[in-house]
Amino acid sequence: MDKIRIGIDISRTVDEAIGVGYYAKNLVDALAKVDMENDYLLYGIFYDCFPKGWKKVVTPKSSNFSLHQKRWPSWWVNRKWKNFGKYKDRLMGEIDILHSTAFTVPPVSRPKIVVTIPDLSCFIYPQFHTEANHQFVTKNLHLAARRANLIISISQNTKKDIKRYLHVPDEKIEVTHLAAGEIFLNECPPDSIASIKTKYHITKPYFLAVGSIEPRKNLSRALIAFKAFIEMKGTHYQFVIAGGKGWKNETFYNLLKKLDIDPHLVFTGYVPEEDLPALYQGAEVFVYPSFYEGFGLPVLEAMASGTPVITSNTSSLPEVAGEAALMVNPMEVFEIFEAMEALITNPSLREELKGKGLEQSKKFTWEKTARQTLVIYQKVFDHGREN
Repeated sequence: MDKIRIGIDISRTVDEAIGVGYYAKNLVDALAKVDMENDYLLYGIFYDCFPKGWKKVVTPKSSNFSLHQKRWPSWWVNRKWKNFGKYKDRLMGEIDILHSTAFTVPPVSRPKIVVTIPDLSCFIYPQFHTEANHQFVTKNLHLAARRANLIISISQNTKKDIKRYLHVPDEKIEVTHLAAGEIFLNECPPDSIASIKTKYHITKPYFLAVGSIEPRKNLSRALIAFKAFIEMKGTHYQFVIAGGKGWKNETFYNLLKKLDIDPHLVFTGYVPEEDLPALYQGAEVFVYPSFYEGFGLPVLEAMASGTPVITSNTSSLPEVAGEAALMVNPMEVFEIFEAMEALITNPSLREELKGKGLEQSKKFTWEKTARQTLVIYQKVFDHGREN
């Protein structure tokens, strides 16, 4: 079997790796464990993404993985990418396959192209995005659909959306699920959980939500439900929101003023991955009533951490949660409230969901994702040689 040279965009793993950056990081780490044969060139700067600290990005130590362009001056690499057409062969490094992990695809002719499309929220909920982001994403998704030899979807639901909105035939799309990282699989000692609570000023039993503060996450309805909960069950609970400020959240912050529950809220801002397991494990309940997800990784992270989950019965979330969560209609505040109340007042239900969640999370592993992705690379490579 011939060796394949594969280029992978890891530019969004630099600094705060969330979303597609988290996907790229875990995929590359898992590929390094299962593939010692093929050569991998990793791009810390890629096409439209120019992080300043790209040379410091952590990459696998395996001899067949290398950070491409590392010895070149950053200013030179940056300039050449911006003048991509003239320098593309040197910038790409004579690869057989280019894997764009963030749906932006440079106009190349020689390497075969694999593109991962994480979700189509810009098409389904355009009102939840800024105009600039909506235009950028929709334009690049259409380009990716045309240029890709094969598209990776991270859920069956997203595959359905890709077929509907981008008009891509079924045979051009493969599904590889995400997974909770290994860091979530170990039980944290009590003193670690206590330390995390102190670090983030958590002083009471708490509900937890993880994600940016943006309309799609539906945090407004979660907090209305939480207000009803503390009014009925007492004020010795907090609601912790772990994530960045996001966008289009003026309505959310206006709502907070009206709810008047500030003493019961904790906004952590961005939380590094090493703090998340203890934050999940310390929570009474994980609340994730998102309107739409391409996958819904925090649901699996919470389950792997042994935390009971409330999530939406929409998009990919039933696919990820299976029978291991309380599913709610994200439009219905009362359903979210009822689920909160049920999990706090019914210890046997909590234990049942904890056990089911741990088992559900084991169905998804990064090793499985890496092996499926490797099969995709081989399929694209073989098809290219046949043609």
